[in-house]
Amino acid sequence: MMDATLIELVEIKLTRCWRCNYLPPLGELPFLKYLRIDGLKNVEYIGNEFYGNEVSGGFPSLKELHVRNMEKLKTWSGLEWKGERVFPSLVQLGILYCPMLTTVEFSPCIKDLNVDQGMMQSLKNPKSFESMHQQNCNQSSFAHEDQIRSQSSLQMLIIKYCDKLTFSGLGLRYLSSLKTLIIDGSNEFSHVTHELSFLTSLEKLRLNQCHGLKSLPEGIRNLTSLRHLSIRDCPEMASLPRELQRLSALQVLYIDGCPTLEIRCTKDTGDDWDKIQHIPHISISING
Repeated sequence: MMDATLIELVEIKLTRCWRCNYLPPLGELPFLKYLRIDGLKNVEYIGNEFYGNEVSGGFPSLKELHVRNMEKLKTWSGLEWKGERVFPSLVQLGILYCPMLTTVEFSPCIKDLNVDQGMMQSLKNPKSFESMHQQNCNQSSFAHEDQIRSQSSLQMLIIKYCDKLTFSGLGLRYLSSLKTLIIDGSNEFSHVTHELSFLTSLEKLRLNQCHGLKSLPEGIRNLTSLRHLSIRDCPEMASLPRELQRLSALQVLYIDGCPTLEIRCTKDTGDDWDKIQHIPHISISING
């Protein structure tokens, strides 16, 4: 039975409880909305003991669950619990740095998914999310093609430090509702030319540390909804395509850490200034 003094809790953070071998029955807390479990390095299994008793358990109010740095966690089971699904209110789930956890069945109500290590490929019940964060993937693809096809409602995609990811086969063309795309720390994004042109709903594009990227593709002219473009720490970026002039919705351009591009975009005198002068808000950091 859960201690009565804990019943009113709405937020819990369990951090570096190294002597803990299993999780307490936090599912019995009826008002718990936010739970973060970080660095419980000896926990190997998550199951019914975590969800609580059949009368009051199952995390009825939990909205955000973040599990990270669980280096021995191998199994997460029991999501079909006592005849009902646990986490009925969960909308945001993050699982990071759990290298031995290979399969998880997600709650169908989740809208925001943040995973790493190619875990997206281990989904037992692929569904459409509204927001997806993928990082530290050491594979050429973080999801199967049918999983990408199912993401017709996805509005935000963030990909960080997936250096082996092959963007040419990523399937961006299926993401018809995507509004925000953030690529951080990739050497392969330069191969995405024909994929970007399909993102006609895209409003924000942010490229950080994309080494090897020398220019934006001509297909960017199809991004007629684009409002915010940010290019940061892409040192080989040498020029901007003239097609930027066609993007009448573009309101913000930010350039930093791109030495050649910064010079070409210098106001009035740069070779690329005429391509961007129609943009209302331009921020260019001249380094050195």
